[in-house]
Amino acid sequence: MKQYMQRTLCTLLLAGLLYTSPAGASEGVVLNFNEVDIATMVKFMGDLTGKTFVLDDRVKGKFSFTSTAKLSVDEAYEVFVSVLLLKNYAVIEIDDVVRIVPTADLLIVNEPIMAPEKTNK
Repeated sequence: MKQYMQRTLCTLLLAGLLYTSPAGASEGVVLNFNEVDIATMVKFMGDLTGKTFVLDDRVKGKFSFTSTAKLSVDEAYEVFVSVLLLKNYAVIEIDDVVRIVPTADLLIVNEPIMAPEKTNK
């Protein structure tokens, strides 16, 4: 019960602190996550980007990362994908659905994976 309450509180805090309106999203978003559950982060990124995510049952764990400057929605998504790759998870985009699977599954999936694009700054 205590873990449920902590997870609910964390989700509510994320929603309250990090939710950005479309106008706010155009100005940028600062990411500051400490030990956030991957499923919670996927939900947040879905809300931020408007993408539909399917999370494999084997994808578990926690995220911790911080951006020091405001990021565009695309940059925030690239950071998210990079962190997933560091955790040995792959992002596979097929049509309008983004699947997150363990990288070991890439040997059996014959689809291109999403890798962060380099931006010129």
